[in-house]
Amino acid sequence: MSVVPFNGPWFGFLGVMALIGLALHFLLRRRPPLLRRRVLAAVAAANVVLYTTFTFNSILDPNVPEVVLLQNLPFHLCNLVAWGLIPAYLFDWGRPTAWLRAFCFYPGVLSGLLTLTSPVPVYIGHPVFSLPSIGFYGVHSMNAILGVLLATLGLYTPRYRDAFRAVGHLLLLATAILPLDLAFRAWLDPNANYFYLFNPEGAAILIALHNLVPIPYVYMVLLTPVALGGCLLLGVIYKALSRLLGHAVAEPVAAPA
Repeated sequence: MSVVPFNGPWFGFLGVMALIGLALHFLLRRRPPLLRRRVLAAVAAANVVLYTTFTFNSILDPNVPEVVLLQNLPFHLCNLVAWGLIPAYLFDWGRPTAWLRAFCFYPGVLSGLLTLTSPVPVYIGHPVFSLPSIGFYGVHSMNAILGVLLATLGLYTPRYRDAFRAVGHLLLLATAILPLDLAFRAWLDPNANYFYLFNPEGAAILIALHNLVPIPYVYMVLLTPVALGGCLLLGVIYKALSRLLGHAVAEPVAAPA
């Protein structure tokens, strides 16, 4: 059984991951806030370990020469989100933590979901129980799940203005990554492509934007309104579900930013 977006094993895998997310929510929602944070920080750390493991497994696999170290350092968005979830849960430093949690909820959840539906080609078609499938789809699922749990367990209250701020931070981060990409491409690896600033690498929406404006970085800037729309939609969905299932959502425990 190979995992390909929207086939049976793909739906089955994501269904299992969704059940894991629900189990974490219902096991922790009545626990003390500090315990919630520590447990989910540990889950986030395990997610980073899984990310590192399957990435290095692919780098060392002679059958996938397209996966190389210098193109897989922890500067991709989903990798940064995976790392960022650890301090987002572990610490409570007022406004900086609230901003980090907003980033993990909005761009973090959105990027995780989009990656699951439009993965890079090298991770399509592997057996469902193989390390590439468990690692790639598991890590990106957990990025989305852990981002959602920030809200459902009361550690972060999504606000629409936070979506605008988070997308602004995302654009600033992409701009900061551009010099890194340029340096890598000039001196280390001509195919370095962090944040997909030069090549969409199979992502459908990025391919469409790249075909529209085939200019590195600029075509990604065009993604800003799309990302904002997706983030606002996440906020709408969360608020609708929290009203519908209010008894199942933990009371907020984090101070507002």
